[in-house]
Amino acid sequence: MKAYAVIISFLILVISSCSSDDSSSHEAIPVENKLLLNEAICVDFAYQLHESFVEDNTTFLNQYILWDSIQRIAFSKLNITEKNANKKLWDKLTSDLLLGNDFINILKNDGHIRFITYYVDAAKYDTSHHIILRTFYPPQQINFYDFTLTTLEDKLCIRDIYEYSNAVSLSTILGEEVAYFSELNLSLDSVFSIVDSLNVVKRTISDYTANGNLQSAYSLFANLPAGLKQTKSYLQLEEQILFSSENSMVQEQFIAKKLNLIPIQEKGRWLTAFYKHAIFGEYEDAEIAINNLEMEIGEDEFINFLKGVVFFEKNDFESALIEFNTAIASEPEVFVFHWNKVLTFLELEEYEKAVETLLVLDDYFQVSDINWDKEFIAYPMFLMSDAYENWQSRIEK
Repeated sequence: MKAYAVIISFLILVISSCSSDDSSSHEAIPVENKLLLNEAICVDFAYQLHESFVEDNTTFLNQYILWDSIQRIAFSKLNITEKNANKKLWDKLTSDLLLGNDFINILKNDGHIRFITYYVDAAKYDTSHHIILRTFYPPQQINFYDFTLTTLEDKLCIRDIYEYSNAVSLSTILGEEVAYFSELNLSLDSVFSIVDSLNVVKRTISDYTANGNLQSAYSLFANLPAGLKQTKSYLQLEEQILFSSENSMVQEQFIAKKLNLIPIQEKGRWLTAFYKHAIFGEYEDAEIAINNLEMEIGEDEFINFLKGVVFFEKNDFESALIEFNTAIASEPEVFVFHWNKVLTFLELEEYEKAVETLLVLDDYFQVSDINWDKEFIAYPMFLMSDAYENWQSRIEK
């Protein structure tokens, strides 16, 4: 029995309408012209962005969003006419968005955010600069965000944000909502009233889900208009509900459907492919997916961790240890890295090494209050070993 199988859950970027009186103490990074946008400037911005999340600054990210550019991208993708009503609808949907809140909430809930890589995409008519941030939300919710950077006059700006888990950009999410509401053929006042009501519903669903009231959450979701439920934003909301449940059959059906909706060449596909193959026990394919994901986003300790999980499930415990050790060496203050290393030693029946790893775990986390007999119920021989008894006596002192 595997005591710590892959938990298939995803970090959902649920865009919620909210307001804040918090003001930013950061100034926009000065850039004389677009030619000066380079790796040093972009990487420095990535670290400033991370710092803003740590400092609970809800407005720093928003002040760099180039909303007009994102709107043009969105309308172009979906062939939306840039008439006055659609522009006003766009302004309504974006007016209260504080995108930094989603990242700040990760850190408030013992999550982790890290700048991964910078790269340049030299297209035929334009050169765009990108930074990728990785997010982790316990126990195993991993996601990546690709920020497309550009300049406007003397300021660095964000032209779009691409989220890997759902293989979708911010421009697409918002554009789909504009398209849906514009097709209702209602007055703007009526549409605005519907938008306000739906924002309340979205927040209520998120609150129900966070509190474990999944039946109420899904009942609210099920009563939403069918067309709206097909937009990326609301598919994310459905995913948030389903993957908070323990119904593996429902999760399997959803993730298989989700992967089928992502084009083969889409760059965000590999993350979903990894989780799909992992939940179906297709570990060879899961290993291919995680290796391809690493080639896309660069090296990261959580990529090593996911590789280790795959090796663990394949009973290749020596390879799993290598990956878990690599992850721990890079970021020792992540509980699941140590925990999976412990379980790997237990599978190898190397109880003394398992205890040594638990002692290292005790250096970083409060472990004395954990019911370890319950945690190790799948390993009765370890529970009866001298190594476990000695460790118990040490943490009780």
